[in-house]
Amino acid sequence: MSRRATVLLAMAVSACAGPTVKTATVAPLAPAPAWRTDPGPVAPLDRTWWQGFGDPVLTELVERALANNTDIGVAVARVREARANVAVARSQLLPTLDASLSGARSREVDAFGQPEKQTAGEPKLQVAYEVDLFGRLADQRSAARDAYLASAAARDAVRLSVAGATASGYLTLRGLDARLEVARSTLAARAESLRIARSRVEHGYSPKLELEQAQAEYEATAQIVPQIALAIARARMRSAC
Repeated sequence: MSRRATVLLAMAVSACAGPTVKTATVAPLAPAPAWRTDPGPVAPLDRTWWQGFGDPVLTELVERALANNTDIGVAVARVREARANVAVARSQLLPTLDASLSGARSREVDAFGQPEKQTAGEPKLQVAYEVDLFGRLADQRSAARDAYLASAAARDAVRLSVAGATASGYLTLRGLDARLEVARSTLAARAESLRIARSRVEHGYSPKLELEQAQAEYEATAQIVPQIALAIARARMRSAC
């Protein structure tokens, strides 16, 4: 290859290369120094958080679900059972007192033929106390208390799950209802636009492309309406179950 061809090839390659592009420098993302709500053990817990939406229908639905849910009823019964077990475990560390009174009356005739009556009574008082030498009773009380706390936490978890599922289903339905209303309004507007476009094309004021575009927009919107209606029906079925 001659020197002239080499120079021309180098010039062609340099001409194909684009200009040097400088990438923009973006400052690194700085995370927030702290959460808005403290997630620690002292964070406030709103047990009626669904009332914050200000929707009386949502409040009624959640409270009805909490009152009639069988899982919550079972969890509450387990909490009561665990509380009773704690009381039994605590009572074993206290002295026991047992008092009783027995009596008897008899009537008989002595050797001289005279009747005799006898009344006897015997009171009993028994005090017992078990010394917890190896900590068995204390461990039982601690285990009963832990079981009570676990059952209470399980009850709260079930309540939160039921309330969350109810609120989520309700808000989903409200959102789908709003989408269906918008879709129907849009479909009505598309139908009117299609009518105007067909009239303009028939009178020669617009090209046929405008009519085809209006027809395509109408059909695309018409397909959305039944999809949203089906989603609403499925959401209501899940809520009913």
